Parts: sequence; C-alpha cells; structure tokens
Amino acid sequence: METNSPWRGVIDLARRAYPGFVFGGAVDAAILPVFHFHGVTKEYLEPHFAYLRENGYRTVSADEVAHFVRTGKQPGEKAVALNFDDAWASSWTVATPLLRQYGLLATVFVVPGRVPKDDILRPSITDADGASRDVDRSAVPFATWPELRAMQGTGVWDIQAHTFAHAMVFSDDARLGFVTPDYKPHIHNAPNVGKPTEPHFLSASDLGAPLYGARSRMSDVLRYDDPDMRKRCLDAVQAGGGAAFLRIRAGSRN
Repeated sequence: METNSPWRGVIDLARRAYPGFVFGGAVDAAILPVFHFHGVTKEYLEPHFAYLRENGYRTVSADEVAHFVRTGKQPGEKAVALNFDDAWASSWTVATPLLRQYGLLATVFVVPGRVPKDDILRPSITDADGASRDVDRSAVPFATWPELRAMQGTGVWDIQAHTFAHAMVFSDDARLGFVTPDYKPHIHNAPNVGKPTEPHFLSASDLGAPLYGARSRMSDVLRYDDPDMRKRCLDAVQAGGGAAFLRIRAGSRN
C-alpha cells in the first residue's frame, strides 16, 4: 500500500492485489491477507487501523506468517499481517503510537546498513510538540537504533531483517554518465560502491563518479565496478574545480 503515487492503488486493484474481504467478502481460508506499507502519515494510516479494529480483525507476527507458509494452516479467522518495509522514520513517529492505540501488531523489516548512526529519539504524533510530517524525507529518513529499541520495547512490533543494505549495484560496463550536483536518485536507487557490509551509496558529493547500468543486489545480477576509474574521475573533477569543472564541461558540449 503506497502513498507516493496516485496510480499505485489503481494498478494494485487491476492486478487483484487487494483481497476480497476489503470489498465486503469473506477471507478465503487458503490465503492470509498482508498489508504492505512504507512511509506513512497519520491521516493515511489511521483509517486502515480503525477499520481492522472495528471489524474484529487480528494481526499476526512474522512467525505466524512463516507457519502459515510452511503448513498452509491459516492462523485463525480474520487474521491479517501488517508489514512495514525499510523501517522509515514514520514507523516510529506515526505507526508506533497508532499500533498501541488500536492494539495491533506489525512486522517491520529493518535494513541494518541504512540505519542512521544518529543517537536520537524523535518525538511522535502523541508527543506535545508532535512529529515532523516530512520525517521520511529528512536528513535522517530511517528509524535510528534508539528508536528501534524503543519500538521493540512496546510489544507492538515484530522486528525482522530486510537484507543488510537494500543496495543497487552497477551491473554493466557501459557508462551512462557522471555524478553531477543535480544527482538526486531515490535513496534506494543510489548504487553501493563500497563493501557489502560497509556500504557507500553514491551521492551528489561524489562529483564526477561514472554511472553505469544498475540493478538490485537482491537479484541474480553480476556486479560490475571499477574503483580505479572512479578514483581518477573524482580526483580529476576535484582538481578541476569541482562543480564548476562539470559546468564548464557541460557547456563545452552544448
């Protein structure tokens, strides 16, 4: 269930991604409905939780989902799973207080390599000062370790892993361009050019770094990388004046 595109719901509906009970039908004994969230707001999330609570649905843990997958035995009438991908900051500031309010359980899939090093515990929507509406687009877009520990302590979260770095990697030696000051991919689309357990995701600060075709590290793709070429490009741009060097080069091609 996405909030970043008005078309996503239409596409999911056409793909029959919504179970029949959403439209008033019964829950098929052969399925376990799973609701999938990323970043959320109170206005978006609360109606979903209110509906589940008011209509007697029970939320299940990751272990119960795994048992259902292994055995095919449904974990009970009106059982549903709530999954939050990536542990966005709003899973702490918005989803946690709403889960507690409505007495629901959810699973959050954390990406350890993306967890910020910031030692902070930000206010939630129930705190006096409230929570930032743009927390998922802030400089600290994911829940921190203190926030994850606090989430675990509430008893309303089942915390699981979602790969180590959720990384894209270069997979093709055909160069597509270079990093410029305008390089601003989605946070999950910036390729990891570091080590698997010590990731370094390309950003606009890597001026001049070559860009190649990239795919998810979770796929079967073979990784392509040329650290020596990247270093030569970074050094050349820095020696030539950084962003000014790139603007001059771009102007000479026009």
